[in-house]
This record gives sequence, C-alpha cells and structure tokens, in this order.
Amino acid sequence: EKAAAAAGASAGAAAAGEEPVDAFQGIPSQFDARHLDIMVNSPELLASHKAATGGTVMTRFPPEPNGYLHIGHAKAMYLDFGYAKKMGGKCVLRFDDTNPEAEKQEYIDGIINIVKWLGHEPCAITYSSDYFDILFELCKKLIKKDLA
Repeated sequence: EKAAAAAGASAGAAAAGEEPVDAFQGIPSQFDARHLDIMVNSPELLASHKAATGGTVMTRFPPEPNGYLHIGHAKAMYLDFGYAKKMGGKCVLRFDDTNPEAEKQEYIDGIINIVKWLGHEPCAITYSSDYFDILFELCKKLIKKDLA
C-alpha cells in the first residue's frame, strides 16, 4: 500500500513537473542485496557451519498452527522435505506458534497428520516458543554490546 501511495505521489509530482519520488530509495534491489559484504560466507563461517551440522543439509517446514493447511503449504512441504531428502539431509517440522490467540491443538494435530499423509517424515517437531527464553537472552546480550 505504501509503495502504491508513493507511486501515486510520484505520478502526481511528475505531472506537476517535479522530480518523481523513488518509493524504494535506500532499499537494495534483490540482485544488489545478494552481494552485500555482510551476506558473504567466510571460510571460517563455512567451516564452523560444517562442524556444527556435519555437512548435513537441514531444512524446516514452519506452518502457523492457526488453521488447516492449503495447497500452498503442500508446495512448501514438497520443497522443504523434498530438498532435504534429495540432498541426504533432514527436515524439521517447526510450528511457528507466535500467536496463541489463533492457535489450537486441533490444527497442530491436523498439520502433523497431513504432513505424514503426504509422505513426509520430519526428523523433529519443534515450536518457535521453545526458543523464546534463549532468544530473549541473546537479545539482551546484543543490546549490552550495542549491536541491536
């Protein structure tokens, strides 16, 4: 909506003879973002990752347990579980349970059943909320280091 409003403002400015406003000024293009120095895996990072994972490909399928799955979820499962299987890796079924007001055990059970019915076997079933305490502590460390 913001981009559409900015585009409308740009069109109005252009019609008035002014320079159009770039709604995406300062945001790197998709291509440029792939070449940011921060996104480069150093040999040290790659070695650390390989040591931690044993070189095993790990993917995850992260549905929100706030409703039943739809065809888009089947596509995501095919990619997440399929790529892990193709690469000899593992896929985690990780429930993104960050909105407790909309989530029900009925949906969690249904998602597990559908995942298995479609022939996928997660190596583990986890919940985002399992990591809230760890994430909170990491956030505090970043704040103390002035990195947040």
